[in-house]
Amino acid sequence: MDALCMDRTLENIPGEKCLGTQTWPILPSTLEELFINATLDFSTPDESIPPALASLTVITSMQLTNVPVTLTHLPNTLTNLSLLLTRTRANAPLNLANTDFSSLKSLRLSGITSFTNVTLSTNLTTFDCTSCKLAGLVVDEATYATLRTLRPMDSTGVGYRLGAVSMTNTTCARQQGALLPLWTNTTFVACVVGAVAPSTSSSTAILSEVLRSNDTATVVVVVFVLLATAIAGAAALYLFQRRRSRRDAAFAAAVGLGELQLHRILAKDILVGASVAVGAISSIWLGTYHGSPVAIKRLTSQNDAAVTRFISEMHLVAKLESPYLVAVFGVSWTSWTDLQVIMECMDRGDLQQYLRHTVPVKFPWELKARCIQHIVYGLVYLHSLQPPVLHRNLTSTKVLLDSVNGTKLAVFRVARKADDDTALTKGLGTYQWMAPEVLVQAQYAEPADIYSFGVILSELSTHKTPYEEVVEPESRQLLTMPAVMAKVVMGELAPTLDEDAPQWVHDVARECLALDTNERPTALELAMRLNALLDQYNLKAK
Repeated sequence: MDALCMDRTLENIPGEKCLGTQTWPILPSTLEELFINATLDFSTPDESIPPALASLTVITSMQLTNVPVTLTHLPNTLTNLSLLLTRTRANAPLNLANTDFSSLKSLRLSGITSFTNVTLSTNLTTFDCTSCKLAGLVVDEATYATLRTLRPMDSTGVGYRLGAVSMTNTTCARQQGALLPLWTNTTFVACVVGAVAPSTSSSTAILSEVLRSNDTATVVVVVFVLLATAIAGAAALYLFQRRRSRRDAAFAAAVGLGELQLHRILAKDILVGASVAVGAISSIWLGTYHGSPVAIKRLTSQNDAAVTRFISEMHLVAKLESPYLVAVFGVSWTSWTDLQVIMECMDRGDLQQYLRHTVPVKFPWELKARCIQHIVYGLVYLHSLQPPVLHRNLTSTKVLLDSVNGTKLAVFRVARKADDDTALTKGLGTYQWMAPEVLVQAQYAEPADIYSFGVILSELSTHKTPYEEVVEPESRQLLTMPAVMAKVVMGELAPTLDEDAPQWVHDVARECLALDTNERPTALELAMRLNALLDQYNLKAK
């Protein structure tokens, strides 16, 4: 899939072009995914938008009074749209109007103050306007029906979230519409053009009909029944909320959620954009925190054990601080069911994808050397803590790249203290990067991370995933995962390096991939060797 990001950094990297221009560039017609973080001139011809675009995220500090026309005339191939916009002043209007978004499955908005004549269809599964305070929400009957089908947003990001709507019957009447409720058990309303407003609620209608009769006994009975029903409903709601509040408080106390208050970020300070990855336990979203781009990791599993593990890892990574680790700015929650971690956004993605889309000649060893240095420095930091912290899942997908901050290790949901005996007999990670002692589920320690680092050296050399082309000599069939694991454990198979790689890379990789853990160097030893080796590239240690 072609992808493009646009920010203020100007650097030509194949597979991901980042442009610092103040106007729209010429975009490839095959582009399917576009992420913009810039102050751009959006007054551009509609034809400049790629016709195959499927996903668009815009995070801009450009001061606007209306959503730019370019962003409301989009191809019908678009299914995911996130517009995180900024108004000229806190009390200034920002209008989204007269737009056909019927192709969208997901619509995420922030900053807008009115939503008028925007067409949505039954394709829609996500409507997120949680930071919006709408003075107007005017839709047709079909769009109203679509919105009504949505449920409150779940942990996977499906459903609706809305900040506030302040429309009145008077303002709706000016639009020649009827003010109708949006969702059950909420106060949200929409002005529906073409609909007929109900004159009374059902209970009021019943009572009115009874009062028109002359049967005093009937009136008394009906009034009593309605009052009893209302009181019973209110009591049930109160008891439910009290039980849920007690359960949340008890769970939070049991897992130490209150200890994270020092690292807590209020949900209102976070603007959530597009989803970029969804797993069985967690999902990753783009967003902003105080106007700066961030990555947001949300817990998707509601299993108590998964929640407890997630919180435990939040405790650990909140205390980690190194220029060679992806920064964790804080954690956010409103209850134990919507935990999320706010992390540094690395705009170049992960090393594995970068290597796959970059030919070796475009990524010379003088640049790879700096990348290698940062990985090792990250391991030095983790292994030097007391007790040492093991990464446990050091793969090229956990090595993230940034145009400004270079190379960093992602550690959330993987790191463990070395004194956690239970965790350190359970393998975590992708088998190609696992050390032999991890594959056999033996007790392991820091050398397991060193082995994984050796595998990454192989990737940096070949630009390929380890073992992806290894075949059985007799059958000439690709080796299966169990066969690869067995050969690695027996010392019969190890990742290979390209012959053109520098000799020092071969030497370091061979030592890191040693079957005997005692023969592998420590992270500190690697760092000292690399500092000397970097002299040949005129790079200073940093």
